[in-house]
Amino acid sequence: MVKPPTIDQAGEVFADLDSPTARLERLIRESCLGYRRGAGWLYAARCEAHLIPAMAEAVRLMDSSLAVLIRAALGRAKVSKQTELILRMLIDFPFWKSLIDAGMSTTQAEGAMIQLVGDQLKKADVR
Repeated sequence: MVKPPTIDQAGEVFADLDSPTARLERLIRESCLGYRRGAGWLYAARCEAHLIPAMAEAVRLMDSSLAVLIRAALGRAKVSKQTELILRMLIDFPFWKSLIDAGMSTTQAEGAMIQLVGDQLKKADVR
């Protein structure tokens, strides 16, 4: 059975970066790369999750993994549960897809996500 990474495992991805902003930007860039490569499968998995238990489990695993990666990227920064949820929404595949479906290029979508996450971090006074 596949499991989400632990906080320590996820933290290794960001070990060379000092700030939560830089770590979340890396997470967004890497996530967007995965979204571009697997857009069809990711969309189908989310659409079919309520019908196919294995798809539901795959979506649950992706959601859990993203939550752990965000927490690891934040490091010692303290943010509210609401801010964490907003960050998850802004970095998750459905938001990326909505930007693409609205007419943004993949580069524009990635840039918008980075900007919006940065704005949330500023609002939460995270540096």
